[in-house]
Amino acid sequence: MDTLALTPILAPEQLKLDEQRPRVTVSVSRATAAHIEGWLTEKRLTAAHEAAHCAVACLTEPKVGVTAVSITGQHSGWVVTDEEDDDKPAMQSERQLWSSMLVTLAGWAMEHTLLGQVTTGSERDINKATRIALRRCEAGMVPDEVFMSMSAFGYNSRPQFLVDQVGKSVHRQMQEARLEVAEIVSANRDGILRLAEIIFTERRLSDRALCEALVEAGFEPLRSDE
Repeated sequence: MDTLALTPILAPEQLKLDEQRPRVTVSVSRATAAHIEGWLTEKRLTAAHEAAHCAVACLTEPKVGVTAVSITGQHSGWVVTDEEDDDKPAMQSERQLWSSMLVTLAGWAMEHTLLGQVTTGSERDINKATRIALRRCEAGMVPDEVFMSMSAFGYNSRPQFLVDQVGKSVHRQMQEARLEVAEIVSANRDGILRLAEIIFTERRLSDRALCEALVEAGFEPLRSDE
């Protein structure tokens, strides 16, 4: 069987081993090695994606509280403080919603910065950001563009002019948010990558551990008492 010898991926402190300790070499097929390398690359990209969400949450005004981040299996993602329920959304100001849009699009911006292209990992984020922009329209936060509620009409009786106007407003908001968050991520890329390495190593961080990781990477998270 065509095999490759894989060198274990160890942190610097793990390499300081007694020289007498026996060394272990694992032989695997080239296909398996390629699978492992792909997994590591994917997980590192996921860590950078999620790190961007957490970092931008510290850089917006007002800040957004993030309580957990994970790159483990189906539980990959980030959790914000008092995340709104779609059925009973929390009351938020215009600036709070704008901050939420920026944080939501941060993963997309990081992929764009790292790769020059984005993955399908941003699909859910863009969907969520679009709904936030629509909510800003519904709340009268862009009165010069939209000052009517589409939800006041039945789904099949919404005036076309209103649908078009809301669509234009949502598009403008998304473009402005995209440009703003791209600038934030580009300016803080090194710190985000430092945070990504911590997330990649730990796989999951929450509460105090996440707060400490953010500080270590050079960010000032929202404190629970703020």
